Amino acid sequence: MGDQCRIFFLALCLKLLLIPTYRSTDFEVHRHWLALTSSLPLSRWYLDTSSPWTLDYPPLFFAHFSLLLSLPASLVDPAITDLFAGQNYAAQSAVSFLRLSVAASDLFLLAGVHRLSKHFPPLQKRLTLALILCSPALLIVDHIHFQYNGFLLGILLISLSFIAEGRDLAVGSCSPS
Repeated sequence: MGDQCRIFFLALCLKLLLIPTYRSTDFEVHRHWLALTSSLPLSRWYLDTSSPWTLDYPPLFFAHFSLLLSLPASLVDPAITDLFAGQNYAAQSAVSFLRLSVAASDLFLLAGVHRLSKHFPPLQKRLTLALILCSPALLIVDHIHFQYNGFLLGILLISLSFIAEGRDLAVGSCSPS
């Protein structure tokens, strides 16, 4: 997996350069979801009105993903996960944490591409990995707008690899919901 690691780290370096770039309102949306899921019981996640950025992702997957991310976020900077004092909080620690969490979640994308392309010829495997990990669409949407599509795409690719292997029942274990 030497070439794959080099390509992944090249893409990671590109993503690190994006840390100080423009951030959309999605930054506050995801920061608020970290605060909301870590501060309130599940029964109140979808009823909270403390912010205009209400949680609108499925509870069995993305909301719990936000809860999981809130654990290290509160260690990096407790204000990130403060439901009220954290509103519109945009300290560099918060921006860096969210950008790095998107980049770290791309490990699922790496795993998905690796699994799906493991029987490809070496050149096709490297090219597939480079084109997916350095996709301008993923860079713009995920790493500038604080989305986790690479993470979800990785789960999809892992599922497709199971289908390609004829392991249809294993696909259900990858399903987010």
